[in-house]
Amino acid sequence: MDVLSNNYKFSLIFFILFQTVLFFIYYSGTVLFFTDYIWSVFFVGYLVLVYFFRYACNINLATIFSLFYMTSILFIGGRLLAIFFGYSGVLFNIDFFGNRYLEVSEASHLMLYLFSGFVALEIGLYLSLLILKENKGQVVELKLNKLILYPFLTIFAAYVFYSIQDGILSVISGGYLALYDTQDSRYGFDFTSTIKTILAASIGVFLVQDDRKMRNVLLLIIGFYYFGQFIMGLRGGFICYLLLLFWYKSDFGLKKINVFKVLSLIIFVFVFLTAIFNMVSFRGEVDNENVSDKVLSLLYAQGVTLMVFNDSMSISNYPIVPYFQNFIPGVSFVFSTLGYGVNAYEVNFGQFLSYTLDPVLFGLGYGLGWSLFSDAHVYSFGNIVFYSVFIVLFSVFINYMQNNINKNIYLKVIISSLVIPLCFLPRAGLNTVFPLIFYTVIFLLLIMFLSQILRREH
Repeated sequence: MDVLSNNYKFSLIFFILFQTVLFFIYYSGTVLFFTDYIWSVFFVGYLVLVYFFRYACNINLATIFSLFYMTSILFIGGRLLAIFFGYSGVLFNIDFFGNRYLEVSEASHLMLYLFSGFVALEIGLYLSLLILKENKGQVVELKLNKLILYPFLTIFAAYVFYSIQDGILSVISGGYLALYDTQDSRYGFDFTSTIKTILAASIGVFLVQDDRKMRNVLLLIIGFYYFGQFIMGLRGGFICYLLLLFWYKSDFGLKKINVFKVLSLIIFVFVFLTAIFNMVSFRGEVDNENVSDKVLSLLYAQGVTLMVFNDSMSISNYPIVPYFQNFIPGVSFVFSTLGYGVNAYEVNFGQFLSYTLDPVLFGLGYGLGWSLFSDAHVYSFGNIVFYSVFIVLFSVFINYMQNNINKNIYLKVIISSLVIPLCFLPRAGLNTVFPLIFYTVIFLLLIMFLSQILRREH
């Protein structure tokens, strides 16, 4: 243990020094002039360094943090990986919501923030290992009345069937972008979104209750939902669902997994996605590439969040509602009810970004997405030091959750419901994570209350 503790301390000091160098480069005004390929070499070299330290520190690759880090690499660094392995695409370009190429100074600014964010995640990891105590505890499971759970499974199955059918018909008739209804409207109640939220909140309740068959049924329902999204062209959610399965089968992230198993999982996911996507997808992409080119094309496409992050840093006048809505559910609804007329594009930062760049395209249903790194930049008001501190704290938060997975039943339920949103967070916002905690607790308390009533009657 002393050896590991020393390794943790050395790793923490190393990444703090690394971050200090990045701060020095940033505040000195130095512009880094590198080609796309050289940037990709630096990024891949950094990842090799990261996983060398993790190997030396015996870091579990099945934890929530490890899975979140993998999707961060994919969604934010995917273009860098694709270019490193020979893809011919342009790194600092986006042809959606306009056609933008970054100047050298802009690219340097973006990459300094990118590396600073990834380094901050490592600082948070090793800080967590030193200050947080792992709460092994007893394996905790919910004992609920199954008569309460079965109706919810039926509702969820019906919702998934309806959403997949409706989505496929929309894509067939109107194309991929028909998946998105017109967004340029006032904020209000949406019944299907409510069912989707309840489904997301229920994941923890079902995975932690003691009936294994019922767990598998819910996982199957969720699997159908994300596979339906997959064949409609939305691949990111399906990837996160597979990671949830991996985490769950790894004893909720507690079982240490061999690195070769993790590599096998990654290879399987990419081969699966690239080999069958054109066979089942309604997205209408042309199949004129071999498998290796498809893998690189997938990496490049998933990595577009890098440029979304850049776009998010170009805006400074974000609305005030999302600052609170990200953590407190219903803020926008309350404002709307009071007559303030909160528009849809003012509900979260991602929609405001899309609306600001092109209101017409936004109104037609187009959207760019968002990222945790973008949230960090907004909450830090563009200060790279505060931006780094924000990400360090979030990294500690993720590791705290994994360390306390068996501390009590409430934490285990909440954490299990958050796995998919956390894995998707590198291309989404905090509004998909923290409000879900509230909904999960409400759903859990409701189920426990109804179970107690049934027990009293019987």
